[in-house]
Amino acid sequence: VEVMAEVNKERGMFRVYICPKCGNIDHVSVDSESSSSKCSSCGHVIVDTPSMIYAVTIQEAAASVRELREMVEVRQRSRRLPRGRGTKRRIEDIISALVDLNHGRPVAFTRVLEECVDAGIDISRAVHFLTILEEEGRISSDGIVVEVKEDY
Repeated sequence: VEVMAEVNKERGMFRVYICPKCGNIDHVSVDSESSSSKCSSCGHVIVDTPSMIYAVTIQEAAASVRELREMVEVRQRSRRLPRGRGTKRRIEDIISALVDLNHGRPVAFTRVLEECVDAGIDISRAVHFLTILEEEGRISSDGIVVEVKEDY
């Protein structure tokens, strides 16, 4: 019976959420999508929304929490960039932040474009400045992944 209780904690339905009240990112076991839960930080009631993430195992839930935290961190970094810095510099900073969060490894070109759009940069301008950054030797891109050139 004790072993079964442990298995139930490892598998089931896990809601991954960002608390709308305090911004806490966590996961919680729920019986169904329609079940409400409480934020582990502030106790705010969390309900299902169309963008809610659900996982089947606790490991999947923990991985989703990590990914969500990384995405939020990149967005916060890109929003902190002053508007007056210039679009090219903002895009370069977005790429650097994504590469840092990816432990120095190249990041998907589409992910860079998503973050640029989230930062309020038009996609055509983002592609234009990505091309310029590549021509200047600041980044390297094959259209699939982007990386920062270390020797620049």
